[in-house]
Amino acid sequence: MNQLSRNNHETTHQADLSKDLLDGRAYDKIEVRELTRIMRYLRDDIKRSGTSINLPSTWLIKCLIQNLRGLGFRSDSWLHDTYRALQALKKLAQLELNEKLIQFFEKDRITPLFPNAENFSRQDLVFFVERMHAHLISIDSEVN
Repeated sequence: MNQLSRNNHETTHQADLSKDLLDGRAYDKIEVRELTRIMRYLRDDIKRSGTSINLPSTWLIKCLIQNLRGLGFRSDSWLHDTYRALQALKKLAQLELNEKLIQFFEKDRITPLFPNAENFSRQDLVFFVERMHAHLISIDSEVN
C-alpha cells in the first residue's frame, strides 16, 4: 500500500470510528466512552464511601458527558480531563439552575435531561460534581 493510500485509509478509518458530526461540532466518541467509564468508577468509589447524596446512573453520566461536546478532552492525564469535565458540568448546571436555560439533553439531543425518571435533579448534579471534585483531589494527593 503506498503512502498516500495508507494515509487516506487511516484518515477515513479514524473518522468512521471516532468522530460524530452533530450540530457542526465534532467530538470523539472514544473520549465520551472513557470519561463515562472514569466517572462511573469514581461514582462507585463515592457510593462505597457511604455518601448520602443522590448519585446518577451510568446512563445519566453518559448523557451528561455527551453534553460536553467540543471541549477536546485530549490531555495526557485522565485526572486533568476529568477535572475539566467536572468544571464544565458544574458551570452548565449552574446556568440551568440560575437562568432556567436548558443545558442538558438526553442522548437524542432533543429531550431535556431534567426532570428525569431517576429523580436526579439539577441540584443533585451540582452536589455530585462537588463531591466528585473533592474525591479527585484526594486521589490526586495520594498519587503525588
